[in-house]
Amino acid sequence: MRSVSPRRLPVWLPFMLCAGLNSAAPALATSWIDPPLVPDVVVQDQDGRSLNFYRDLLQGRTVLINFIFTGCRSVCPTQTAILRDVKQRWTDLPAGQSAVLLISITVDPKHDGPQQLRDYARRFDIDPGMPQGWVFVTGETREINTLLSSFSSRAAQPADHSNVVWVGNEPRRRWSRAAALNTPPQIAQLLREILQ
Repeated sequence: MRSVSPRRLPVWLPFMLCAGLNSAAPALATSWIDPPLVPDVVVQDQDGRSLNFYRDLLQGRTVLINFIFTGCRSVCPTQTAILRDVKQRWTDLPAGQSAVLLISITVDPKHDGPQQLRDYARRFDIDPGMPQGWVFVTGETREINTLLSSFSSRAAQPADHSNVVWVGNEPRRRWSRAAALNTPPQIAQLLREILQ
């Protein structure tokens, strides 16, 4: 029997159907929260480039941030597939496709170097990089743990990390967070609201 590639079938679809959700699900109820106190730690992207997280990735941008690790066999692939679908919907956001930078932060920096993150992105047919609007981030364990703590996503074990996405319009200091397993239309609607 031939297996189906993650880029052919929406990986998120069975999870949404099991949860009784579909693309017609109502939009999320948006509640704004205080901006996280994000440190300007040095991180590396999937190409091994050193970046200051706040200055180079967050400052002056609208971002969608999620948390993954490449060895995950359950929720992370589903999250990634959902966000890939969300990214495909960016063309109908008010400010256009380049308005949002998606940032995936590994919760397992000991095992997820730039090469592992690049390979993970390719498994989902994602072309990562700043110009493409999606960056995968790793770094030294201490710096990544500091970063994860600022988003309330630090966990003792990678598999225990929170399954949320943070959405922030940094110039307007408007932030929200939502379950990462919401449907792509719901997350896209949250992005529209944060850009207003």
